[in-house]
Amino acid sequence: MTYEITKERLELLFPAYLEVDSALRLRGIGPAIRRRCQLVQVGDPLDTHFKRIGFPADPELPVAARRGDPIQLRSLVSHMELGGSVIADGDGYLLALNIVPAAFTIEKTDLQMSDFGPSDPTVQGLLLVTLQKAMLQEARTIALDLERERQRSLDLLERVSRAAGYLAHDFNNFLSIIRLNSDRLLAGNELSEAQRRLVSIIQETSERGSEITRSLMTLSHQKNDSCTSINLDRLIADHQAFFATIAGATITLRCELGAPRAMVEVPRTGVLNCLMNLVINARDAMPDGGEIVLSTDVRTVELAPPRPDLPSGPRAYVAIEVCDTGTGMTDDVLKRAFEPFFSTKSRGSGIGLASVMEFAREMGGAACLDSRAGAGAAVYMYIPVSSLGGNPATDHPAAVPENSGGGARVLVVEDEPYALEALVEMLEGDGYRVSPAATAAEAMALLERQRHDVLLTDVVMPEASGLDLADWASRRQPGIHIVMMSGYVPSNEELRDEWRFIRKPLDIALLREMLHTALHEAPPALTG
Repeated sequence: MTYEITKERLELLFPAYLEVDSALRLRGIGPAIRRRCQLVQVGDPLDTHFKRIGFPADPELPVAARRGDPIQLRSLVSHMELGGSVIADGDGYLLALNIVPAAFTIEKTDLQMSDFGPSDPTVQGLLLVTLQKAMLQEARTIALDLERERQRSLDLLERVSRAAGYLAHDFNNFLSIIRLNSDRLLAGNELSEAQRRLVSIIQETSERGSEITRSLMTLSHQKNDSCTSINLDRLIADHQAFFATIAGATITLRCELGAPRAMVEVPRTGVLNCLMNLVINARDAMPDGGEIVLSTDVRTVELAPPRPDLPSGPRAYVAIEVCDTGTGMTDDVLKRAFEPFFSTKSRGSGIGLASVMEFAREMGGAACLDSRAGAGAAVYMYIPVSSLGGNPATDHPAAVPENSGGGARVLVVEDEPYALEALVEMLEGDGYRVSPAATAAEAMALLERQRHDVLLTDVVMPEASGLDLADWASRRQPGIHIVMMSGYVPSNEELRDEWRFIRKPLDIALLREMLHTALHEAPPALTG
């Protein structure tokens, strides 16, 4: 049987074909062979360049050619195997061959896709394997890029956190001076009602500044955040000034808190980060200004458990809603809003809402969205209630009677002279015998000469840490009560469990209650 086929068609179907005469001498060579084996020439014996692996014996060749039997050759001059069929072609034979790559790989070879015929079944295998390898390599590259970006972000966060901590420490020192001295003014009887009103405004303003620095400090300590029992209404109320600052001057932030008795077990920093992300998203949806309503309430609903270890069925949740009057979302955007790296902002990362969803699920809750184009958006975050029905927690300590010091001796260590002066006057007015010190060295000298009942010391000081001083004092005078005060505790410092801690700017009522309680309990045991 003779096959009529043009040379162009033959080269397209079998780029590695060979034509041989009855004596198996080459009389036609396909383009893939010519390109890869340039020494192969027309007229050369087939066996000079190729080893016959699966090939009929010479006497059986005519019968095999009529049947189109499969054949296999291996190049003697390059790493190449050929497979195909032998077909009778006039007084010779057409070896309809294609390159068969070893293990379906073309890495580290000069193979091209044009070396394979379009009907060759190996082409599909090659394409699949090559595509898989390309996808794996791309995934590795993306993973490495993400890891590098993560590390850069962590390094930047660490530097920003450290800088924010020390800046907040200094700012809190100034606020503490304002608070202490405004308390001194209010303690006297010389002020008129108008003057008292002005001092109260100063105190209120310093408290708002304290809320902002407290929020920034909380957000800078992410790596040490652990789950604690928190009243979300009080947390939001304490940080309302911070959220209003984030929202900006053209946006009104309103809080409607309806879960005053609900407690949740969450990381304080984590929930503040979520609220901050939601306020930022709402702000960005209102470039011309508007209103954000941050509200809470308790709802008993049934959510799909985010983890197999959580129970199913109805459960009480604190529902946090952040609602804005912004541009809203189309249906297409709404469907993808919680996807990581999806963002409609030109400089957005798409991480904000995705992190809110991830946090809510980790806490055993959920997050969802409700929005229409041009009609604003509302984001809901559900956090499981850990306890419900108790009295709302309060940050205000019980009143301590005047002159409660009873002559107890207190060593006050504070490197800010105005704050030290105000503390000494306040404590002496409460009936304490006070020894002032501006440095840890001065404090150690006083402790060497005189026994004290309480050490009230700042944490961050120029020459030596207040924690080192407290540790030394605990060993030097076993039983001394330690009260630490600071707006910032460096991450490499650690407070002992038996030490009390009060955050700057100082709440005088809380400090009085803390000193009163310390002096009326058993002395602390010596540790370390």
